[in-house]
Amino acid sequence: FDQGAAVVRKIKADYPTTKFGAKADEILAAIAKDKQMQAFQKTLVPGAVMPNFEGKTLNGAPISLLGFRDKYLLVDFWATWCGPCVGELPNVLAAYEKYHAKGFDVLAVSLDRDVAELSKFVDEKKIPWAQIFEGAEDIAEKFGIEQIPTTFLLDRDGKIIARDLRGDALTNKLDELLGAKK
Repeated sequence: FDQGAAVVRKIKADYPTTKFGAKADEILAAIAKDKQMQAFQKTLVPGAVMPNFEGKTLNGAPISLLGFRDKYLLVDFWATWCGPCVGELPNVLAAYEKYHAKGFDVLAVSLDRDVAELSKFVDEKKIPWAQIFEGAEDIAEKFGIEQIPTTFLLDRDGKIIARDLRGDALTNKLDELLGAKK
């Protein structure tokens, strides 16, 4: 980041009237933002408290991460157009059905662009958990989400237990945490 910014500052100083020189401040701002995002990403590790975020559900109701304290929670950044996300859905549904009564929940942050299409998909697949739609892109940007699916499993205090559990790994971790027999 620092070397790239130095090059851009040099071009700005030496060639201020060029197209690239004129965009130097915009490029420098993007570099600074990326550097800050990368530093923030490094804080999202097991044992760290997941920072709160807020958005609106498909029906426009406000929802926040803090509302899920006292539950084990899977925060799932996903979209219906994402093949791996849809492929992982049966595993998440199975974990939800098995552990919801024992204090497990899911909060999806959908990066879909069409609320009607997302609502139809959620209804067809009988997805029971909340979907953040309005504000989801801002949340994903805040957390530096560059690929989906990205998931965070949180404990009852909002601390990150694990990240990106796929397939049986989510169920196995919930077995361990909630004392269920396999």
